[in-house]
Amino acid sequence: MGIGQSYERVIVKMFNEHFKKNDIKAIAWRLPQVMYKGQVFDVFIDSLLNQYYIAIECKNIDISKNHFYLSSVIKSTDVFEQLRFLKLSGRNGYYFINLRNKRNQVTYLIPINSIFTLLKNKRFDEELTLNNGGCIVRNNGDVNLSCFNYDK
Repeated sequence: MGIGQSYERVIVKMFNEHFKKNDIKAIAWRLPQVMYKGQVFDVFIDSLLNQYYIAIECKNIDISKNHFYLSSVIKSTDVFEQLRFLKLSGRNGYYFINLRNKRNQVTYLIPINSIFTLLKNKRFDEELTLNNGGCIVRNNGDVNLSCFNYDK
């Protein structure tokens, strides 16, 4: 199992614990990865409530050697395919981007609409910051989903 797959499991567990703790009727699950078969998103959250009907793309990036730029791991063609899927399915879409080095680990949550805006405005080569419309949901193991905005 790769690092990315275990990271996806952490995201699923984090959301399911949050839902249980807060008595929210929703469930997070992940698609198993199949070699040579692409998938649009990694983690899905299902609920009858629209605000919890979500698709998440996970990126787990080692930044010990350099800074992280959106264009280094997110392809514009993927963003367009993801937006198409979200429009057809009615889901809300997010990127969970985990930046790690040998000592620290920080997970950013960024709505896919913010990613698309950066792409559309030709600002896709910017360094990832909270100014990109995101928030920190995990910092060295401490989880905080209070900044998670479930609205489109």
